[in-house]
Amino acid sequence: MLIVNKTDLSYRCLGSIIDFLEMSLDDTFYYGKIEHTAFEMVDNRVIQVEIHYLKRYTKFIFWESGKNGK
Repeated sequence: MLIVNKTDLSYRCLGSIIDFLEMSLDDTFYYGKIEHTAFEMVDNRVIQVEIHYLKRYTKFIFWESGKNGK
């Protein structure tokens, strides 16, 4: 697993997000598949996540798109 953190969130927080995402995302994936999701945190921050399913690992890219999507 590779985590690219372009936010000020801790890796512990990102790990919790990944755990939640693994439970809620589609079970079907294939090499090269890219998924994108966004969610709003308690303080109205919108965090974007892009997930790349690669041959040997999964890559998660996190970035913040601003408060309430702005």
